[in-house]
Amino acid sequence: MRRLHCSVILATCVGLLPASVAALDLLPNIFGGDDGRVVWEGSDQYVRIVPQGKGAAGSVPPNDHPVELAPETLSTVLASVTLWREGGFFDTGDGETESLFTASQASLLGRKLSEALAQAKSHEDVTFAIMGFQSKLVVGKDRVSTAGRAFYQGGRLNLIIGDMHRAYEFGKEKDIQGIESGIDRRRFPHNPGRRDKARSHDARIMNTEGVEFHSEGGVLRGDWIAIDLKQALAAAEQRAVPQEIARETAKVKEEAAKLAIERRQMREELARMRQQMDDMRSGGAATESVEERLAKLAVLHEKNLISDEEYQARRRAILDEI
Repeated sequence: MRRLHCSVILATCVGLLPASVAALDLLPNIFGGDDGRVVWEGSDQYVRIVPQGKGAAGSVPPNDHPVELAPETLSTVLASVTLWREGGFFDTGDGETESLFTASQASLLGRKLSEALAQAKSHEDVTFAIMGFQSKLVVGKDRVSTAGRAFYQGGRLNLIIGDMHRAYEFGKEKDIQGIESGIDRRRFPHNPGRRDKARSHDARIMNTEGVEFHSEGGVLRGDWIAIDLKQALAAAEQRAVPQEIARETAKVKEEAAKLAIERRQMREELARMRQQMDDMRSGGAATESVEERLAKLAVLHEKNLISDEEYQARRRAILDEI
């Protein structure tokens, strides 16, 4: 009887096997570690609150969580994080800069990180993954992902970047049954970075104003930056002024300076000509002809240094002397 019962169970399990394989997506990721509390997710992207994890020396100090950080500040600072890629786009050897996050990515991530950091506890970090596009060598764009870990500690926003513009692996987009369904993240997960292990990347984060690399044992971690938000925000806002606007501003200032000089010269000339006209009325202008006096008067009028009424009155006075 017991043998018959086991056979029935085995047959039932075998019969349900295809359905069980198809239903794997409904099960939690029991092999992928603690996925944490989801703050936001969608289209292969997420922001989650997770345990800190261990550090290189074992235990880690508590974070300054929860913390209220303005979404606009986070978005502006994230958009300003700059990468340096050796060799440049065409591998010319000169190298080139690019942004870690696009403006739209930074805007979205800034809002979601602000929410998550306000909810996280002192023993928790915030992990994220966000998708974007990167220009190809010749034409078109590749879909790429950036994933990392964020936490606020020591008055600075810390970012550990695990995936940096990681190419979307199109060869891994089919599920077990061969159906196009996106990458199976249980097999090929995003890498949000770790406190206890550094990760190298093709490009390196630039050490700009307000951005410093984390140091462990005197060695700088290229994948881990600590950001002074106030200082980085001020620098980002300064850099955000378009060069064209800066040039136009300089041009306006230059023209204003020239105009001030011209006005001063005009005032000096007006004072000199009025003195000459006074001399004419007092008899000191006998050496000047009527034509010269009228010509000087016309110059004053053309430069709007005297009104129409004053011009006509002075002109009549000169002509009356003939």
